[in-house]
Amino acid sequence: MRGVRLGRWGTLLLAVLLACSRPIAPVGSSPSRAEIPLTMTRETGGFSGSGAFTLATPTRAVLELDGWWWQVEILLDGASLGTFAPGLAPMSVTLPELAAGDHTLVLQVRDAGGARERWNNSNRMRHATAGRAWLRTTPSAYVSGLAVELRGDTLVPSVELEGDVRDLRVGLSLSLDGEELVRWPAVAAGEALPTRSWSGPVWDLGKPSLVVATARLETAEGIVVDATSRRMGLRDSRIRDGALTLNGHRSPLLALRASADAVQADVARDVARAGANALELHGTVVGQAWIETTDEWG
Repeated sequence: MRGVRLGRWGTLLLAVLLACSRPIAPVGSSPSRAEIPLTMTRETGGFSGSGAFTLATPTRAVLELDGWWWQVEILLDGASLGTFAPGLAPMSVTLPELAAGDHTLVLQVRDAGGARERWNNSNRMRHATAGRAWLRTTPSAYVSGLAVELRGDTLVPSVELEGDVRDLRVGLSLSLDGEELVRWPAVAAGEALPTRSWSGPVWDLGKPSLVVATARLETAEGIVVDATSRRMGLRDSRIRDGALTLNGHRSPLLALRASADAVQADVARDVARAGANALELHGTVVGQAWIETTDEWG
């Protein structure tokens, strides 16, 4: 979508409406993803956030960060994993295999210009900004990306795998309110799942129908060894002649404007209740929390 301009409707709307058109989206809605509460401490030129978590079994995991500025050094159990500059955008760091037991996480954040500290300011980029952190646990053979794109009346699934998946097969299903709507028979890991026709519910403005996509890994005998789910809205969204076309029809927009400094992602609920169907957001890079919340509220 590079080069496309939406005029005054802003960045957030494009990110939300086209969320299911991205090639592969990180799995972020499964039960294996948990936020790590952080305690902030002021330091010269920035601050640090410290937290802890406990694992019952040896685990492979990914650390997900969203909303951090500027330079972020990650320390896990006292060892540095490197320094990153995510620039407020979501980022993921694959962690070394974690042993069972207690673990500590410290995020040390430094200002870009060494100016005075400020806790939350996404407009003046010299100041350090605190974000959020999640731990996404994954088994040794696991799904790292899951997306289902709707093109007209055709579903195009994408499942990305990591780890040792030799001799395993991957399948996919979509469900709504606990009822399975469609199921893809398993194919060999690495093979593409076939497209399927679709006449079921779609996500629309003000009518946010959300299905649950579940990818499963199984043996040749059909024994499921891992399953990962992600909630998503199926939609066919395109920009044609400068106008938004959603599920084959032009969609009129009624937007409210907000500053990223003053609101949190749950403001989407208030926007929907006010009768609007779009949010014009200024002063930040759209993060995953914004996309998921606005997706939920239509």
